Amino acid sequence: MFGRGGGRELADREKVPLLAELPLDPNIREGGDRGVPAVLTEGSTGERFLQLAEAVLRSLAQVEAHSQAGPSIVNE
Repeated sequence: MFGRGGGRELADREKVPLLAELPLDPNIREGGDRGVPAVLTEGSTGERFLQLAEAVLRSLAQVEAHSQAGPSIVNE
């Protein structure tokens, strides 16, 4: 939880990508309490969550593409 621009500032300082900026919206909590995820709501909040999910998927795909196979674990 950061103030306006705080997430961008931290990402820049740590040299990591900023995947999304999500506003603190009481409708997110209220929807969650009712069992309605914010991503299913109409409007910018739902869109922002979808954009975040897409950014996470792209980031994970890049990590996977650049990673080497890890050690094999054998249970004897």
